[in-house]
Amino acid sequence: QIDVVEQAQAEEQKAETKLRSGRAEDRLEALYHISRSLHSTLNLEDLMAEMLEVLYKLFRYGRGIILLQDTETNSMRPQMVKIGAFKAKPMEVMPFSRTIVDTVVKTQTAVLTQDAQSDERFSSAVSVAGYMIRSAMCAPLMSKGKTLGVVYLDSQGAAAFFAKEDLELLTAVS
Repeated sequence: QIDVVEQAQAEEQKAETKLRSGRAEDRLEALYHISRSLHSTLNLEDLMAEMLEVLYKLFRYGRGIILLQDTETNSMRPQMVKIGAFKAKPMEVMPFSRTIVDTVVKTQTAVLTQDAQSDERFSSAVSVAGYMIRSAMCAPLMSKGKTLGVVYLDSQGAAAFFAKEDLELLTAVS
């Protein structure tokens, strides 16, 4: 009986190690793909759609949004949206946590919340409860020290959907 349990634990650990190494390969492939797209695409809309598609392959997020700074209103406005497996498309209206986005814009630093509903930074935000956001990460799109926009991903499923390594990758491609 003990041998069976130990063997099952060893197999589970092997599978987890294999998954992690596969994930690292996926991450490198995503970085390469996005970098190649940056150099080959002159159309901003196509680039944003491609970025959300590649990030979805990696993270399987619920909602992905690229928001850009609106110079007239000085606020972040959704430009490209991807919901689950559906194709990314231009959209100007999409529910997201403005509190999380505002935090990223204000600090010019990426943010990860593994459980927004219990995270003291975001739990009081109406959008977090209203849109049932559990796990979210958001990274600034920067140029010459200025925030031009953000990439926002969230999940309404389980808490801890995103990990620190996920945020590092999102930051690298942003």
